[in-house]
Amino acid sequence: MIKFRRMKTPNNAPGKNGPALRYRGLLPSHSYEVVHRFALILLAGITIGWATASYLPLLWSALYIIVNGAYQASLVRNRATKGVLPLWRRIVGLLSGTSIYIAMIIYLWLHENFVLQFAATSGLIGYGLHSLARPQKILWVTIVDSLAIASIYIFMVLTLIITYQDGPTLAVLVACLFSVVTYFITSQWRAYKRSQAIEVAEQRLMRNREMEAVGRLTGAFAHDFNNILTAMRGNLDLYDEVTDPVEKHRIMQEAQAATARAANLTQQLLTYSGKAILRPQHIATGAFVTDFVAMMGRNLPEEIALRLEVSDNPPPLKVDVQTLEMVLTNLVRNAADAIVEQCDIDGRPIAGEITLSCAPMAMPASRAAPAASEIRAGNYLRLALLDTGPGIPADVLPHICEPFYTTKPLGRGSGLGLAMAQGFAEQSGGALRVSNPSEGGALVELFLPLTRAE
Repeated sequence: MIKFRRMKTPNNAPGKNGPALRYRGLLPSHSYEVVHRFALILLAGITIGWATASYLPLLWSALYIIVNGAYQASLVRNRATKGVLPLWRRIVGLLSGTSIYIAMIIYLWLHENFVLQFAATSGLIGYGLHSLARPQKILWVTIVDSLAIASIYIFMVLTLIITYQDGPTLAVLVACLFSVVTYFITSQWRAYKRSQAIEVAEQRLMRNREMEAVGRLTGAFAHDFNNILTAMRGNLDLYDEVTDPVEKHRIMQEAQAATARAANLTQQLLTYSGKAILRPQHIATGAFVTDFVAMMGRNLPEEIALRLEVSDNPPPLKVDVQTLEMVLTNLVRNAADAIVEQCDIDGRPIAGEITLSCAPMAMPASRAAPAASEIRAGNYLRLALLDTGPGIPADVLPHICEPFYTTKPLGRGSGLGLAMAQGFAEQSGGALRVSNPSEGGALVELFLPLTRAE
């Protein structure tokens, strides 16, 4: 027995995303939709045949049910076996059913009886509304539109019932009224069930994505933390076996360095999650960035220059100084690593430049983004790092701030630098932006809010 149900298009179906296959008339219908439609066609054939005293409407009903039923069955069989019905066969099947349906409308229009002509007009309008409403995804629009059309139609039919009291004509009007009312009730029920199914699927997808993200984060953290614990345990085990005091001291220093890395990893995770304990304090912005550039400049390779561009009298900033310094340090190191990876034809590193700019910026409401993860309207201090490196690949840019996502070789980066910077910015009430400017390189912008007192 053939079961009619909604089935997904196979991934290997040619033209899956084409406009022809997106039209829902080319997809198998639900079982209750097919039964409801065929029942109305049969009812219309019997009623019109009685009103016109002709067997042609009954023949029309049977022909439509046979042709359209065979077409629906072929769609279901091909989808059940993951096959693809040729497009020309789909179009021929669809046009055949439509042609048979339109034939009855033309037949009714050939009669001079106004009620039969009204029935033909109703059938034509109903078929058009049916075709347009099937892809409708906005539930409330469908409901309002359908109720308005149904109300007008019922009023017109009731008016005609009062005018035409003879039996066959009255039967046609009652059949039209019954068909339209049941169609709209069924369509609203379908729209309601479809919206519920979509909502449940979206919630399930969101939960799956959350669990997937938690799994990736947990796995990456466990991997990095396990490496640190291995180093700590190895050094502590070696400490008991070594007798040389100098060697013991070196081993202890390595173990202490491993504990520092573990503490730093934990702090980065807290900062990324927005749960770090921040201790904001007022700082002189100009003096802070000047001292930072002087300190970082001494720790960069000689072929990399670190420049500072600061506005006149930048406003003071209330921020957690230690976390801000750690964020800027990670950003500068990322930029330096990107520059160092570039080499000339002889394999020598190419000289590069990193520019740290610091200036206040007002974000008007017209340009602000409504999302919490984007910069909102207000006054900010903009700290921007622009490097002369190769930039960020287009496929990497959307994932660049994800935790433990790194393009560096194994052991050269934890993948938490930008994730931590974004978490710190959002916890501080600001935002982080990463982009590839037109002049080349990579641009990282850190926006930190200025308070009223500032």
